[in-house]
Amino acid sequence: MRRSLVLAGIVTVLSAAAAVAQEKTGGSFWDTKPSKADKAATAAAPAAPAGKATSTGATATTPRQAEGTGFWDARPASRQWSGWNASEPKAPAAPAVAPSPAPAAAPRATGARRARPPRASAAPQARRRGVVVDFGEAGPAAAHSVMAIGEWTPPLPPADSTDTPRPDLAGDAPSDVPPAAAQAPPAPQVTRPPAQPTTPSVPGSTPAATAVPPAWFKLSFLQRGRLEAWRGTVSPDTYFLNRVRVQAEVMPASWLRAVVQLQDARVADYAAKVKPTGMFNEIDLRLAFAEVKHARSRVTARLGRQELEFGDGRLVAPSNWGNVTRSFDAALVTVARKPWAVTTFAAQLVLIDSEAFDRGKPGEYFYGAYGQFTTPKAKRVFEPYALVRTRDRAVDERGRAGDALTATVGLRAAGTLPGQVDYNAEAAYQGGHNADDTIRAWAMHAGAGIIVSQRAWKPRFGVDYDRASGDRARRDGKKGTFDPLYPSSHAKWGLSDRVSWSNMQHAGALLSVAPRKTTKVQAGVHRYWVVERADGYYNGSGARVAPLASASSDHLGDSVDLEVTVRPTKFLAINAGVGYFFVGPFLREANRLHDDQWTHFLMWTFTF
Repeated sequence: MRRSLVLAGIVTVLSAAAAVAQEKTGGSFWDTKPSKADKAATAAAPAAPAGKATSTGATATTPRQAEGTGFWDARPASRQWSGWNASEPKAPAAPAVAPSPAPAAAPRATGARRARPPRASAAPQARRRGVVVDFGEAGPAAAHSVMAIGEWTPPLPPADSTDTPRPDLAGDAPSDVPPAAAQAPPAPQVTRPPAQPTTPSVPGSTPAATAVPPAWFKLSFLQRGRLEAWRGTVSPDTYFLNRVRVQAEVMPASWLRAVVQLQDARVADYAAKVKPTGMFNEIDLRLAFAEVKHARSRVTARLGRQELEFGDGRLVAPSNWGNVTRSFDAALVTVARKPWAVTTFAAQLVLIDSEAFDRGKPGEYFYGAYGQFTTPKAKRVFEPYALVRTRDRAVDERGRAGDALTATVGLRAAGTLPGQVDYNAEAAYQGGHNADDTIRAWAMHAGAGIIVSQRAWKPRFGVDYDRASGDRARRDGKKGTFDPLYPSSHAKWGLSDRVSWSNMQHAGALLSVAPRKTTKVQAGVHRYWVVERADGYYNGSGARVAPLASASSDHLGDSVDLEVTVRPTKFLAINAGVGYFFVGPFLREANRLHDDQWTHFLMWTFTF
């Protein structure tokens, strides 16, 4: 499609150039082909003076040609490109041997227009560099288009009855103009009206023949497919996930933007009869919002269905790994004044419904303020935040119903240090109530890495440590399990996705290399523990898996993984990976799982 747009743009530019030539010459590039008499006259035309390079059809027959100027030079000096300005000093030309002069050819007479008598004086023309297509038809030799690379003299269109010599823009005559031409009486310069824009600035005014989409409209497409397999789980399975998105963006003004995105997500060959909502949702509205920006006050307001993502996605993110991703019906306002930026929002989670139109989840609301402070010189960022989620219906540990309020405050810091070292740390605390239970929970993350060498492959070694609180005892009126709210958990603790940021402890090491600019390879090893055995463990989707029996160890398991990402073109990304999970003592004793689990996938994403 982009190739078609480029070809259409080239055709548009050439058409515009032809129109300019027609306006200047009174004729058209497509009028007539040279006859045999024209070709004979061309062969008999006098040669250019020695020391000047010539091109087909470049014989000076008009006052402008005599001065070494053309219709490109008729613009004011401030608007001229130096490569076309005949008033600039000319570079010395290499000497050339000129052939013996031939008798002048008689002017061609056609039925389309009366013949023009040749001009008496012809000044040498300035040499140019570049590529040109000649639309002029000053004489028999000018009916052919000229395309040359190197030193050349651009052919000039003939003057009509109103053409007059133009005074030199620099004030003095060029050095290669004879005195007679330099002393010609000046003529007033004709001011032409500015060219009309070819692209409309408002919607609805696009001509039917316009091939290139207007600047205020953008259409994008995404298709992602993933073949995924699991072994060692309760129900081993191999299935195919497909996701298609079509997005239209309209920007009628620099301060106004509107986006609409449709998404179709499907799964094939899934073993279970009931498909999870995270895998299957036929065509539905995923995004639909309007955004207004005020440049002077640096305020951005957005209203409608949209994504929310903060930090590195441990608490709020669209969860892009899933086939059906998360969105919110929200109102958002951002105020940015360097080095600070603050975003406040009020949102409602969109409930995925494969049988009906997606809508906001009843009774659940999300509010918050997320700040960002970026140091002016060093690449370091500090992000304080306060997030509140409310639910109209909740049940506590003792089975009593009520409402729930979860308030989360925290701070994230990330950046780089001298010596090619990078870091990422975050800590959060939660309070509130869940029906009659009191919420007291916390979580933290710390990671650092170093790029060993900036040369070949750029190897980076990194380490991560995570911990999130769990509930010490059930039915005690206190909830100590940290709630990660709306996270994107994939690959943060290994490709096997066995845990989430609740009642867990994780330590990992990563090694990544880049054999090519478009290729990245990453390998990792991970170890997991539970913090409170009575609380069980929480899987990758955040669901609690209650223990069936007591366990003598906190060790949940270990995993190793390998992932390769390749971008052969800017439109295509290919990703493949494998992860193996070794079941630990806690799962064998508390949940009676004995088989190791492994997963592998092949995914591609096509966008334009």
